[in-house]
Amino acid sequence: MEGLKAARMIGNDQIEINSDSKRAINILNGKELTPWLCFNVTKTIRQQIRKFQKVEVGVRLTAESIRIKIELRHEIGSM
Repeated sequence: MEGLKAARMIGNDQIEINSDSKRAINILNGKELTPWLCFNVTKTIRQQIRKFQKVEVGVRLTAESIRIKIELRHEIGSM
């Protein structure tokens, strides 16, 4: 949320929001219901997002997150 506020303060009117969590992106895009535990944070993020002219929200996997997922799958498969 601080990044959104900072972007507005320096005059950016377009932002790109990425996460390695598909669920988080789906929640922000309204494709999944917000868990009650995250409701206030999600509400605040959505309020901040509305202040921008253009917003892109998507999943971006980093090399580290891909490596962790592969290792977890390997560990689970060898159980």
